[in-house]
Amino acid sequence: MEKQDWEGKELDKDLLFPGNKIYSSETCVFVDGATNSFLTNTSSRKKDGLPRGVLTRNGRYTARCSVDGVQIHLGIYDSPEEAHLAWVSKKIEQAKIIAAKQSDQKVAKAIIQRFENYAA
Repeated sequence: MEKQDWEGKELDKDLLFPGNKIYSSETCVFVDGATNSFLTNTSSRKKDGLPRGVLTRNGRYTARCSVDGVQIHLGIYDSPEEAHLAWVSKKIEQAKIIAAKQSDQKVAKAIIQRFENYAA
C-alpha cells in the first residue's frame, strides 16, 4: 500500500475488475473520494426495473444524472432506452473529465471503460 499513491484516498476493490472480492495490490486501487462516489453511484441495481439514470413521469422517461453532487436534467424521452443512452453519454463525458485528473493511467482507463460498457 505504501508504494502506491494512497494518502487521502479510498480503496476501490472492483474498478479494475468489476465484481472483484479479493483485496490485493494487483486487484485494488486508491481513488479520491469524489471519484469513488462517481463510481459507486452507478454500481448498484435500481429497484424499479428502469435503467440507471431513468425516471418515469407522465408516461414518458426522464434522464438525469448527478454531476459534482448536483442533479442535471438531461431530457424527456419516449423510451427508457433513449433516456438511458442520454445518461450514458453524460456519464462518459464526466468519466473522461475525471480520468484526465488521475495520476494512475490504469485507473483513468478503467473509469472510462466502466461507462463505455454501459453503452455496449
